[in-house]
Amino acid sequence: MDLLTTHHLNDLLDDGVLELRALKEDRSVYCFYTLRINTNLLGKVWVSLQFWRIVFMGRKMDVFFSSTQDAIPFLMRTIRKRLHAKKRIGVNYQRS
Repeated sequence: MDLLTTHHLNDLLDDGVLELRALKEDRSVYCFYTLRINTNLLGKVWVSLQFWRIVFMGRKMDVFFSSTQDAIPFLMRTIRKRLHAKKRIGVNYQRS
């Protein structure tokens, strides 16, 4: 397990929100990514992902899990992908 990913996951679980950004002006990369984790009235864990770029309309995706433990692998993959985005977009995401 990646220590940086684990650190960001712990922050997300403690605060309920994690905001990341990838900025590289010379390549015109301005990306933003927000993860939120909540529990709904039925006790399901609700993970909300929002991502957008400066010139493109943003997108939102909601994913539901039966428990926080079930959500952790999904959150780890998502955070790891953003923290290691250099090959895809030329720069890694960082904490806002």
